[in-house]
Amino acid sequence: YPLIAALFYHLEQLPNMRSQINFYTQALMRGEKKSTKLRMMDTKSRIHQHQEATQVSATLNDEWTEHIDALECILGEWYSVANADIRRQCRSRLGSIWSNFESRTETGMSGVKMENTSSTGIKMTLKVLHRILQGAGTPLQKSHELLLNHHLIPLHRPNSMVLWRDQTSLLELYHEPLVQCIATLLQKKPEWIPNTIASLLEPDIWTKAGNTPKLVLLLHEIDTYIRVLPEPLTTKSFPSASAAKLCYSLGACISSDHSRLSERALSFMKNAKFEGLIHLYYEQSLKILLPHMVKSELPWNPTVRKMTYIFLKKCQDFDEERFLNCSIKCFPTGESFGPDTASLPPPRPKGKGTLKLGNAQPEDEGPKDFTIKAAMGQWKPPPTGSKGPVSGYQTTMPPPSNRAPRPPPPLG
Repeated sequence: YPLIAALFYHLEQLPNMRSQINFYTQALMRGEKKSTKLRMMDTKSRIHQHQEATQVSATLNDEWTEHIDALECILGEWYSVANADIRRQCRSRLGSIWSNFESRTETGMSGVKMENTSSTGIKMTLKVLHRILQGAGTPLQKSHELLLNHHLIPLHRPNSMVLWRDQTSLLELYHEPLVQCIATLLQKKPEWIPNTIASLLEPDIWTKAGNTPKLVLLLHEIDTYIRVLPEPLTTKSFPSASAAKLCYSLGACISSDHSRLSERALSFMKNAKFEGLIHLYYEQSLKILLPHMVKSELPWNPTVRKMTYIFLKKCQDFDEERFLNCSIKCFPTGESFGPDTASLPPPRPKGKGTLKLGNAQPEDEGPKDFTIKAAMGQWKPPPTGSKGPVSGYQTTMPPPSNRAPRPPPPLG
């Protein structure tokens, strides 16, 4: 079928086409497509040139969006009326597009200077796949499991940014239809949920540092799949190994200094299915999560502090006795977090002055004024226009009274 081959060849060339459009619009913005005489014009001409370039860029973007929508419509309608042989060939070509995209992202296109266009067309193909999966019957076949494990889950591996200055993960461009496709499969086959979540937490997908936007997307996706778990929750529907792996990843996110990542991990407690998992593996979960939530230093973000308290309060409300036993096992020495009140000196009495006991000498409280004016003392700058020292003014600034004199430099 040469027409099918031509259509999918066009789909494979979409990233190159988008890259050429970006090169052209940026050249227009810089004025490289104009003559030297035009680039040397006054400010008014430059503003007019920039407005024209902006209009051309907006027109090209609108036409590009219409072109992608038309390709999606053509591919979807073509698949709906095709016979079994043509449908099989279309699915094979779609898998080839996803595999080529994965190989392109492994070469390290980071989007530092130019926009990363390697994912162009992936969102459109995933939308078509979502329509195909919605019409799939149950029970699912072996081919659906291969689709999940060999194409959909590996699409989470790209770790680059669209444009580094915007901090937009490449996964974000097609993440929504990707989650819809996987959720459709998991709704028809809930037994695949634990393995799917465990696969998303593998090191090749779950990056530990450097790409916080991607981790937030993965947390949102895992939260979505947990909501699909069937009731009632049992150790068979979600094994303990998958629960432990999930708790370790959540604990690392909770203890992160990035408030957005911590808030998204703590918001898992709003999910009733996740609360059921905590209750199902109570001791095992608290043993992993408590050291990450109860630390010697409180989080700097007030929202994270509040959400951490709510998380701990819900865990305590499940069973106070078991919560106390788990806390004792996590902190067997009974150390108290925060300053030790027994080692603090007694508070001073109210009022002015320092209390004197016997021959006790008043403590040197040190300087009370740390302003620049206090450090300058009586020094004043000489009047403007003076060429020499003036009586009544110091020509050099004395060292501050609250600072020890600087030692002489070493010799040799």
